[in-house]
Amino acid sequence: MYKKALPITFLLAATSLYAAEANFCEISGQDGCGLGAAVVNPDSTPVLVLRGHALSDSNKPAISGTMTVEHQESGNEVQIKLSKVFRPSLTASKLAGKSETSVAREKWMTGLEGAVYTSSLASGQYNIVALSLNYEGEGVKELKLDANSAGAFRIEAPTSGTQGIALMSKQGDLLSELNVSKGLGAWRVAGYKAMRDGEYKLSVSLGNLTKTKSFSLQRPVRSLASSLPNVVDFPGAGVKLTSVDTMKGTGMQGRRELVNDSDKAFVINGTRVEPGQGASVDFTAGTAAALLSDDTPGTGVRKVKLFNTAPDGNNFEISLNRWRVEDRVAVTASKPSAAVKVEDVDVTVKLSGAGADSCSMLRTYSESDRLFEMDSVVCAVQWKDTAGIPPNRFSPAALQGPPLAVGPNQLQYVPGVIYTNPLTKRSAFYPSAEGAKSFSIEGTVPAPIKLAFTPYVSYNPYYAQMALPETTKLVKVSPEGGEQLVGNVGVTGAHKGIRTRVAVGQNSREFLSSFQSAAYAVTAGISESLGTKPVLVEAWYDRAPEHKVSLAFDVMGVPMGPRVFMDRELVSHTLSPSVVTGRLAESVGSRLEYAPEKHGKWEIAVVDAASGTPHGNRVGIDAQGQFSVDLGVLTPGQRRMKAIAYLIDANGAVSDFKTTTVQDFYLTTYDGRAPVFKVSAKTAAGAIPFPAQVSAAFEEPELYKVAETIQWSVSSDNGTTWAPMLDDKGRPYVGQSLNSRFSEPGTYLVRGFSRNKYSKQDFTSPPLQLLAYSGGSIVIDGPTAANVDTPVELKSVVTGFGSPVYKWALSFGSDAAAAIGAGSGQTFQFTPKAAQNYTVTLSVKDSTAPDEPRSWTSKVFGLKAVQPLTARASIDGPRVVETGKTYRYTAKINDVVSSSSTKNYVVRGAWLLPDGSRVEGTEIDLSIAPGQTAVSYLTWVDGRPEVTATSVFPISAWSYGWPDWKIDVTVNEKTVPATLRYNLAMVGRTASELRGEPLTVTWSLPENMRQLSGSGMNGTWEITQPGRYQALARVADSRGNITDVTTAEIEVLPAPKVGGAMTVVSPYGGAKYYAPGAYTVSYRIESLPRGDRFSTNELIVNGNKQGEFTGSSAIIKVESPGDYDIKVRTLTQLGNYGESSETIVMKPAPGPTCNVKSTATTSGTTYTADCMVEAGNIASYDWRFSVDGTEQVVKSKSAYVRQGWYGKATDLKLTVTSTLGATAQLTQPAPAALPPAGQ
Repeated sequence: MYKKALPITFLLAATSLYAAEANFCEISGQDGCGLGAAVVNPDSTPVLVLRGHALSDSNKPAISGTMTVEHQESGNEVQIKLSKVFRPSLTASKLAGKSETSVAREKWMTGLEGAVYTSSLASGQYNIVALSLNYEGEGVKELKLDANSAGAFRIEAPTSGTQGIALMSKQGDLLSELNVSKGLGAWRVAGYKAMRDGEYKLSVSLGNLTKTKSFSLQRPVRSLASSLPNVVDFPGAGVKLTSVDTMKGTGMQGRRELVNDSDKAFVINGTRVEPGQGASVDFTAGTAAALLSDDTPGTGVRKVKLFNTAPDGNNFEISLNRWRVEDRVAVTASKPSAAVKVEDVDVTVKLSGAGADSCSMLRTYSESDRLFEMDSVVCAVQWKDTAGIPPNRFSPAALQGPPLAVGPNQLQYVPGVIYTNPLTKRSAFYPSAEGAKSFSIEGTVPAPIKLAFTPYVSYNPYYAQMALPETTKLVKVSPEGGEQLVGNVGVTGAHKGIRTRVAVGQNSREFLSSFQSAAYAVTAGISESLGTKPVLVEAWYDRAPEHKVSLAFDVMGVPMGPRVFMDRELVSHTLSPSVVTGRLAESVGSRLEYAPEKHGKWEIAVVDAASGTPHGNRVGIDAQGQFSVDLGVLTPGQRRMKAIAYLIDANGAVSDFKTTTVQDFYLTTYDGRAPVFKVSAKTAAGAIPFPAQVSAAFEEPELYKVAETIQWSVSSDNGTTWAPMLDDKGRPYVGQSLNSRFSEPGTYLVRGFSRNKYSKQDFTSPPLQLLAYSGGSIVIDGPTAANVDTPVELKSVVTGFGSPVYKWALSFGSDAAAAIGAGSGQTFQFTPKAAQNYTVTLSVKDSTAPDEPRSWTSKVFGLKAVQPLTARASIDGPRVVETGKTYRYTAKINDVVSSSSTKNYVVRGAWLLPDGSRVEGTEIDLSIAPGQTAVSYLTWVDGRPEVTATSVFPISAWSYGWPDWKIDVTVNEKTVPATLRYNLAMVGRTASELRGEPLTVTWSLPENMRQLSGSGMNGTWEITQPGRYQALARVADSRGNITDVTTAEIEVLPAPKVGGAMTVVSPYGGAKYYAPGAYTVSYRIESLPRGDRFSTNELIVNGNKQGEFTGSSAIIKVESPGDYDIKVRTLTQLGNYGESSETIVMKPAPGPTCNVKSTATTSGTTYTADCMVEAGNIASYDWRFSVDGTEQVVKSKSAYVRQGWYGKATDLKLTVTSTLGATAQLTQPAPAALPPAGQ
């Protein structure tokens, strides 16, 4: 790379701890500590070398060092790094005349050397004024130098040779001489010209010495991008050129020459620049605005390279992207052809691929437009010919409307851009270099409109009867000449906007529809029968009136006859003839009218609507127009019929001049038989209150449809009298089923009644007999626990049964395990033969109730047969006892069943004494004899003394003995005020061996010694004066034993005299301490007593000594949070000491904080954790989730959920752990299942 300076590097030196003296006299082989200064000629001595040494009394190395020289004339100081370190194998005592050998410890010498280019120092006198050494573990130490150990030298001005730098090509050709400015340890050069990238050499001459250095130059390049539309006379795209002086680090100023390094010409600021030619650009504060253009035809990306002729400036590489406006502007028609004048075509102009590298807006352009200043390139369309299609008001640059001519309609437009020249601030439209574009829309003849007439539906019978020409339509005669509806004219076209004119006689109306089809009513008023009026209907497209169609016909007035109105309810049944009724009349307003003189004579016939088969005879009508037709007896079912009215002429025959009147109707014929049904009950008998569930079932399901609701009645006197059955609210029961409740015992008869809804035929069902009898409750009394082989008797108490019948049964427990006694009546006896559970069932019913399972009421009684002595007795009392003393013991007689159980036996007990005797009762006071190991208790069942059980309670007997005593003392602080922990303990025995014997301790303390905390057996003392101390304790028990015991002699030292400062350094900065972790205790000795020397440092944590160290720091490790009292105690060789302490609060390590980012793709979702921790680092990541029950584990920052797992995976649980063991847990919802395809 190209460099601007030649650095001179110095090596580091090393020396020893606490240097006693130093010497720096050798200056380039001369003695600089003599009477005169050493003389240095830069021509003969291009490199100035200074040598010396330092003596120390400790064999510890240094890690760096510097020497300071002062220029006598200017007073400027120059620091020179020590460049070489070497240590002779001889100690200083073996170097004659170089040091004193009478000191107590050996001294060590370290050689030092520094070097600098002579030409980098100004001419004149220099003095060595200071020497600094950085010792390992001790920091920087300044070594004082006097006139006998600090050298001096003088640098003369050069008198021969050259010193300078020249820039040469790779082949060695001289390119330029460089100016040299002297610096400390380096040369700064200038005067070189701008160079292109390549290989070069630097020639450095120092006196007669010349060296060359090859290097590669690659100037910084700033890459830019610009966009150029493919339009005519485009002024160029604005770019911002930025250039920085790499030497000064500031932006370039003034006019600079930029040379075209490309293989083709380009245009900048309107000037064409050929390859190899330069263009002048004015830079202000490092930037320059320029307009770039490329007159090369075609599209694509072309790179323009500019070489900056400023020596310390950067070059430029600009990518010019020439794009087609036609690729960004899309002009399309909604359809290739359309009907002229009536069918709209949408010509859309859309912007595709918009972006900052092309254009982001679209508009239309006209030469009359006034253009404003634009911030960027705007795509535009200039219409040359729109073929008469007007602009779209709601979309820029678009057209909307119909073609005007049949055949091709040619449209022409020019795409381009509107752009504001950044230099002139003028906006203009720049057309595409490819010229105008055109397309055509085919105009077609509109499809003709269709007209269709539909007569009024009420006139259809008249049209069917009368033979009329196609051009004649009918209308009802209106005596007053009022308008009547003739029918509707349907107008249907292929396009919207149809105008219709309807002319009836001399009157006409016009309509305009916005739809493709419409219907309009045609009305006419004709007062004379068979009178006519002409009708003309015309229709055309409103935007194309030349395409017109028409429809012409005549309207004839005819009289209209009356109508048939059938009665609403037309039903019948199969047991009598079916008769239908109705009326013939004319509807006048809201009433019906019939006048024979006006409407004539009519007869009515009824026929099958489908087949036309007549039913009954044709009948006449009365003066009001009413009629009745007998159809005879019909079979069940529904029939569709027609009532036909015939007009009778004067001869009594059916008239053929008037049409017939027809009315469709339905007649339903039902089965007329009586509804026969049977009555049944779910349960025929039951205990009171007896819930009877009675239901009726029809013999033929068809009869259910014609039956009226069933009514229910009941008789309690065997059918003599009947009464309606009532529900709980006193209402009669009706319906096909009932749920009644009988509260009194007895026999009841129940029956149902119904009739046919149409024929009124009645039916009463045969009676159903029901029985209600008395019920009750059962209570069984007896023991719930019994001794095996002991008889058991159970007694029962029943209530509510009229005349009870009893039935006992042993329902659980085999006959072989019980001897069953009497089992009838109110009692039951049996003898259990085995220890097991027994279940006895008693069933009771009323004597009047039928002998069936539902009549019996049962009660179950459980009993447990046991061996009572299996449980044995439990004994409570002291287990550890002293021989010769009396203790109370209590026995509890246990049973195998709970105390709440009713039993037929009693358990008794007695104490068994060591001599074989017995003492009844549950409490006893026993005197413990030596060798006794247990207390025993005997139990038996009263009445059966041959069966017994014994409980044994183990005890431990001991004998009392008086021990020897000692006092243990631990010194916490050895200096006044000193603190000591003491503990009074037995020798070779533990306190538990005294079995809680109360002790009395009396202490005797010497002067200056006092109790600080605690008392009795242990505590803390304080001694306030230095000296030797002993304490005395007297220990006594309640039995008369006494012992006196003293401590060992305790020595207390005076207060410390050594001064020091301690700091606990946290790797997390400041006062941040977390556990677990390791911390550095940094300690510095600030003062020692005169004539004393350092010996060692003790590190004490929470009063416990952790170790010793002799340097300036030590490491402590903590495992758990809490308060830590850290202390450093310094000891000297003469016995003095000093302490420095600090209390540190160790907090739990902070947990990580995380953010989870999800990234979804078509194949799945990736979850990435971004975690930080205040202390330590992130140690591990643990993702866990399940898919269809299978656990997935990921040990990285990211977890991936496939798309196929969506809806199957559980929530993702992330556990993040730091290097200090702190954790954080997060839950990330799993992706939901994707919707089915098509949704």
